[in-house]
Amino acid sequence: MRLQLIVLLALVVVSGDTSATTATSARSIVVNQDDIQVKQLLRSDATDHVDKDEGERATWSNGLTNLIKPRPKMLTKLEMENLGLANLAKKYDLTGAFKSLKLKQFKNVDELFTSKNYKQWFSYMVYWNSQSKNKHFTVAKMFNKQFGSKKAFQIFTDAAASSHPDVKRMGEAYQVQLFKEFHKAGDNYKKIIKRLNSEEAAGKMFAAVIKSPSQSDKDLGESFAIPLLNKWAKEGKLHEDVVKIDRSLDEPYVYVLTNKIHESQGDATAKAKAALEAAQAKAARARVTRV
Repeated sequence: MRLQLIVLLALVVVSGDTSATTATSARSIVVNQDDIQVKQLLRSDATDHVDKDEGERATWSNGLTNLIKPRPKMLTKLEMENLGLANLAKKYDLTGAFKSLKLKQFKNVDELFTSKNYKQWFSYMVYWNSQSKNKHFTVAKMFNKQFGSKKAFQIFTDAAASSHPDVKRMGEAYQVQLFKEFHKAGDNYKKIIKRLNSEEAAGKMFAAVIKSPSQSDKDLGESFAIPLLNKWAKEGKLHEDVVKIDRSLDEPYVYVLTNKIHESQGDATAKAKAALEAAQAKAARARVTRV
């Protein structure tokens, strides 16, 4: 369409040249060669027309030049806000960007989570989620995919223990995120133990969720921790050993141990009561026999 318009404009310009020439020739034919005054008048008139035609041609030529001249590229909103992020989005999906930015290569968690590359990838993740209706990502989901469950949780646990306040905050949040990924997948406490390849690691994860400022998270964390703590109580795991795993397991484990004692006492009481009832029944039968 653009090429057709250019050709059309060129034809108009050429046509303008031909018209001007024809008009001038016609005027020259009708002029009486002996009539100098008339000739001068007509020459003046022809000159005016030629000047006018040339001006029109110049206007058309300028328009044609402007049309042919390449227009500057219009920047997208994303390019204006963050050119680096826009370039990243053009080349890679979220997983490809993670690999391109070499986020698996780091010396320690402080270096990783404070790096320019991580911040760039995180910004891309936020942009990606804003553009995607279905496939939303979290940091925990990507780390679980790239590092595996066990290593991803260890990275987040190390970050949660960092002296850098921002890294510590991220680590605590990502521990809970990873748990929620498992919960969303339908995992129970046994499956999480298998994912992390350790009961203690699972205990740390449940403790991290218990420490969440969200009450619903706390309740969910305890609901996963209690079955594991019951298992440890039956195995005779000491309270002090459980607390070493995480201080947040203190109260839940005391609760489990207390229930265990009550159950034991209840069993003993029930057995004693059953024995008494059996003895009383036996004595009653003996009296009936004597009568």
